Amino acid sequence: MTNGLKMTVIRTNDDNQSACCVLLSEASWLERYRDYANDPTSLLSESELHYFSFFKSERRKQSYLMGRLCAKQACLNLVSIEKDCSFSSIEIKKGVFNFPVVVHPLLPNIQVSISHVNGSACAIAFSERHPMSIDVELLDDKRCRTMEKKLEDGELDCRESFFSADHHRVSRYIKTRAEFNSYFNLVNWTAKESLSKVLRTGLMCPTHLYEVTSCKVLLKEDFIEIYDAFDLEERGFVFVSLFKHFSQYKVISFLDIKLGQVISICLPRQSKLKKALSD
Repeated sequence: MTNGLKMTVIRTNDDNQSACCVLLSEASWLERYRDYANDPTSLLSESELHYFSFFKSERRKQSYLMGRLCAKQACLNLVSIEKDCSFSSIEIKKGVFNFPVVVHPLLPNIQVSISHVNGSACAIAFSERHPMSIDVELLDDKRCRTMEKKLEDGELDCRESFFSADHHRVSRYIKTRAEFNSYFNLVNWTAKESLSKVLRTGLMCPTHLYEVTSCKVLLKEDFIEIYDAFDLEERGFVFVSLFKHFSQYKVISFLDIKLGQVISICLPRQSKLKKALSD
């Protein structure tokens, strides 16, 4: 996966929108964390520093700092104003339902979605005109078993259909049915999480409202731009999920089997993602 990616969101009969995704891998997570843990004033605003001062857990400090780093870097990359705006001058406040809100005079109508899990953090910045969100999960047996219990009956059917239709495409790398189920559970759960973020509800609503009705592999030969955009190598796959109750949205999930990681991006169903051309 890439540490910084600028994407173009294409809409039919509409102006193209831009989005910027920033991901920190485990190695860069620890390196960057040490820098900002020693001097958080270079990253955090005054109010963020005050909030950060109450954290006791080292893991909570890591998550907060790296989430803020990804979010602020994504904002700056999106609008290309790195020279005119410092990290600490950007404030990311909490909305009434704890969703992030970007506050800075040079970043009007720009918002972010943030996600982090042990060893990884990511964020996506986007225009308010075009809602998006992001979620990341790592393969973990205990969490996958919990996700399994949250599957709706329709999603179990979806998994069976998916296994029958697409198993041959991934069986070279996913050897057992149990492993296949775990990866499906990851894709399914991150799809729900990212949808809940777009709706700004979080998982405060009954999860059956976010039920996934379709999950399909996008073949590399047909969607090479998406695979290239996320630097997915041989053991990487792209999935698209659709929803029972929110047909206006879809989720594109990027599975990296080598890393045991899934990143899901929610966006309007009629929008398409492609890697933005270099300036």
